[in-house]
Amino acid sequence: MYRSNLSLLLIASTGTALAHHGVDAHFDTSTDIRFEAVVTDIRVINPHSYVYFSQLNDAGELVEGRCELFERRFLVRNGLTGETLPPGTPVRITGNPARREANVCHAEQIELADGRSFGNRGQVSDDSDYVPGEALMAAVVGSAEVSSRVIAESSREAVEREPVEIPTEGMFGTWVAFTGMLPDGLPPGVDASELQSSMMSMGGQMMGMGSQMAGMGGQMNADAAQMPMPRFMGTRYQVDYTEAGQAFADTYDPAFDSPDISCQASVLHGMQHHALVNEFVPVGDDRLRWVYGYMDMVRTIHMDQSEHPEDIEPSVLGHSIGYWDGPTLVVHTRGFRSFELFRGVINSDALQVVERVAHDPETDRLIVSFTALDPKFWRAPLQGEIKLARTDQPFTPYGCIELAGANNLRPDERTIFD
Repeated sequence: MYRSNLSLLLIASTGTALAHHGVDAHFDTSTDIRFEAVVTDIRVINPHSYVYFSQLNDAGELVEGRCELFERRFLVRNGLTGETLPPGTPVRITGNPARREANVCHAEQIELADGRSFGNRGQVSDDSDYVPGEALMAAVVGSAEVSSRVIAESSREAVEREPVEIPTEGMFGTWVAFTGMLPDGLPPGVDASELQSSMMSMGGQMMGMGSQMAGMGGQMNADAAQMPMPRFMGTRYQVDYTEAGQAFADTYDPAFDSPDISCQASVLHGMQHHALVNEFVPVGDDRLRWVYGYMDMVRTIHMDQSEHPEDIEPSVLGHSIGYWDGPTLVVHTRGFRSFELFRGVINSDALQVVERVAHDPETDRLIVSFTALDPKFWRAPLQGEIKLARTDQPFTPYGCIELAGANNLRPDERTIFD
């Protein structure tokens, strides 16, 4: 049993099962840290949830800390909420320490005194042997609730959008991309064989599956498809940068510059992230509206314009105009600001994107074929395809609230895109 007045223990780990490569930019996954503490608050939010706590340091002083958990829908699905961990709950948290902030971690296991144990995504087991120390419990009585600093929040445009009727057939309606899985398993309306076929045709790779892919030879099969793992499963795009593009891309640091930290998503990545529900509908006779399930980005496609305005204010989503080529919707977008178009693919303000959006009535699938050109940063165009399945689930606001704190901020609190 651990001494109650030891606030943390550093545990050397080599290849530990708790390590998680996707968090390396912010947390040291080569080392585990352990907190014996009492919960002061839990924020079950997107893109990451946080449990806040009070603990005793080695000098017997009460200090505050926090540990990061996964996004809201997974925790809620597994039953990890504020009711599960109310203020005053003694816990033992094991995770990876933050790289730039003390008493902060990426939680991998939260153990309770009643024998329950919760994982990073809220998955519960009955393997806890934690017994809280009396000194800790006595010290935190009456302690103040920890404060949390909001770095960024989603725009409320999606929440406050004009209500329209949602079609259930044809090109418009609610859609989920084939590039991720939900807490319950596969995206709605997609079976394992179709997902496997889609991933193989896109050249996608299973990312971050770690030991769960052991013995499968790296091939996705029906069993792997049923794993409720919310990993990116689409194509990993790469570009050949120009000299200027490479120089700028070399300054990119995901610890500080990832769009997630600013609660934003790009014009292409936003529609496919984690198989979240997109809403694609006509609004009146002159425009189409695409609301991305990720980060609540609202994109307008102007159908009554044949040219882009000369005074476009550069933005993450740019300015889109569309027209019909038979049954296919053709969308041209420009007016971007420098950003991360896909994971690790940096674009300049010269980016232009052409999309051909087609509906397959036999499979009821939406196919978005795109060509992206950036002569300032890329030597050649980037081409790809995003496939989406219809769902009867409504769009649900993502409601991003970024609480990552100083661990995700440069000293001047700026990104390379500012």
